[in-house]
Parts: sequence; C-alpha cells; structure tokens
Amino acid sequence: MKNLLVIFSFLFSMVSTAQDKFIEVEVEDTITLKPERFDIALFVASGSPYEKVDVNNSFNIKENEKRLTQNIDKVKHQLKAKSYRYKQDDTLTMYPPLSAPSGATIVVSLTSEKEWGELSKLLSQFDFVNATITKFKFLNESEAETMLYKKLVERAGIKADVIAAASGLIIRNVIAVKEAEGMDDFELNLHDTYFVGENSKKLQMQDGKLVGSLYKKLVVKFGVE
Repeated sequence: MKNLLVIFSFLFSMVSTAQDKFIEVEVEDTITLKPERFDIALFVASGSPYEKVDVNNSFNIKENEKRLTQNIDKVKHQLKAKSYRYKQDDTLTMYPPLSAPSGATIVVSLTSEKEWGELSKLLSQFDFVNATITKFKFLNESEAETMLYKKLVERAGIKADVIAAASGLIIRNVIAVKEAEGMDDFELNLHDTYFVGENSKKLQMQDGKLVGSLYKKLVVKFGVE
C-alpha cells in the first residue's frame, strides 16, 4: 500500500509538471462594419466662438441666456422641419459651468450615412453649434464579434504550432483564453472632423464615408508536451 502511494505521488508530480508547460500567444485583428444607428450630440452655444469679445464690457447673464434660448430654438426649428428625431440632454456638455448657462445639448438619432450628410449641411449655417458622435451600434455586431473571436483563436493555434515545432514541443490543448485590453476610449471632434471610439469599437469619417470597425485582442495559452 505504501509503495502504491509513492507511485501515485510520483505520477501526480509528473502530470503537474507537464501541465505547467505552456505556450502563450497574443493575437489581434480588426474588421470593418457598417453603422446601423448612431447619436449625434449638438452642443449649442450662446454665441459663435469666432465673434470678437469686448473685454471692456462685463458679462451680461440675462443677455447670454436670451441668446442661448434663441439659438436652441433656431436649431430645434430646423430639426423639426426636416423630421429629425431629437431630444435635449443637458447632462452632456462641453462647456465649463458658469453662473449662467453657456450651452445646451441636443441629441439627434440617425440611421444612415445619408442622414448624417444632410444633417451636416443643415448645421453648416450655424456657427454656434459643434457636433460629435456619442453613441453608435453596428449592423450584425454580435455575429461579427463571434466571427472575429473564432478567427483569432484559429490564428493563435497556427502561431502556437509554429512556435512549438521550432521548440521541439507538441501542442496538447487550450488551457486558457483571455481578452486583452484594446485601444483606449478616445474622441476627436473638430469642425468637419468626426471620429469617436468606444472601447474596442470606433466610428470615423474616411473619404467622406462613415466607417465602423471592431477591434479585439486575445491572449491564448496552450498546454504543450
């Protein structure tokens, strides 16, 4: 019985040692997707950023509020005339807080690149509006994500086989798969430049067209012998 325990302990030690041998590879890829819907935040200011400021005159709170209200009404009137779906959301703002409101946000929901082009033309008449994409969803996003994961795992297997063969080892099985951090959240929106990122997704203007992409990075660990 004592000998059996010694043999069992020896075998268990060999298995444990074998399981500690692994090859870890990192793979990443990006696929292009078509946007299905997206929200545009219109930041409406009380005045144009290009107008001259008279430093000798003190800030008139009531006049500022009046101008802001007028500008909001102008934008809403145009949006309503063109049957855009919109709502005012002042939780989103790009203006620092002051003693009086310095800006307001109107969120417009779009479903096509054509709508975005038409909205851009509409907004070009206002020098007190800054537009940025805030939320977006891709067409068939879930299916595309699944396909990308499968593609990455297959690519990891090929990469691991090459490394194992060069090292005189044999791939046994997949021990673990984890998603590595991708690109950081980022946002860049200048006048006539539209680019926004959301974790591993991004939507941007390329050659006058809205182009979406999905990025994934995986770290795959393979057991070897």
